[in-house]
Amino acid sequence: MGRALWVYEKGRAARTSKNLDGECVERGYFAGASNGESEQEVDERFNSEYEAPFNRILPSIDANLHIFDSREIREITARYVSHIFHRTLALRSGNESLMSGMLSEYSSIAADPTRLRGYTAKISVVARKPVAMAEVKAALLRSTEEMLTETAVQSRYVNDIDRATGALASKLVDLRWSAIRCKADESFVISDTPIVSITKDRFGKVSYGEGISKPMAEWFLPISHHRVIRISHNAAITEFADEKIVRELNAAQILTMSRRVYGRHHSPWVDETVQTYGGIYKFHRDVFKGTPADANESFFDL
Repeated sequence: MGRALWVYEKGRAARTSKNLDGECVERGYFAGASNGESEQEVDERFNSEYEAPFNRILPSIDANLHIFDSREIREITARYVSHIFHRTLALRSGNESLMSGMLSEYSSIAADPTRLRGYTAKISVVARKPVAMAEVKAALLRSTEEMLTETAVQSRYVNDIDRATGALASKLVDLRWSAIRCKADESFVISDTPIVSITKDRFGKVSYGEGISKPMAEWFLPISHHRVIRISHNAAITEFADEKIVRELNAAQILTMSRRVYGRHHSPWVDETVQTYGGIYKFHRDVFKGTPADANESFFDL
């Protein structure tokens, strides 16, 4: 079968494909850079800065149990993990939803004289000068209209991804890293939301989508059909995954997928689980949803 992958998609029969570009690439994703870079140039730069350094050390991760003792290795891997995290459709869609909600709130403030008066007072405190209500209202409505355009959404995403990558990577690098090896017949799969967050409480209840700042959160990224990288505040209990662990991690990939899951081998269990549960969990906590401030004055140039 060569480099062919099995592709699992809800509502479709599982299939094999060697056209990885056609299955995995979304065109137009990096359109809108304010510095004039084309989508191809942005993609090539990201690959050079984040993916190529990680790909060079990937064989060593597979062979060296203690490779993450090296801070340099953790820094390279943290930048890659953070960048892949911020490139997911789920994160982009989540951020767009948050922005839409925030701007709807601004429209609501502009339409309510009492709320607008209080908001104007807050803006005046921040600006350290009196600001007219009419001026604030105009800024709210102008921002609401401008920032929801497709051009604004694309530009905001592509212009912010480097900053977001660096910010998350700086938090990941000092956590506990390990590679977990598959010892089961069933291998790891990976979805288009490849970094999954799993948290278990003291009763064993599992939740998904917790931010890595949560002490019990564990982040996992498959790097092959028999290896996953684990990141957490706590050391891994084991370096090996039996069938139970493999299915738990595969289930997380399936539950949080956006559109597709990919695997090296055909698995009736994966196929059935995708058809039944694929994509039913929409991230809504720290991983894909933050808490926007009541008033983001930086959006307005008053």
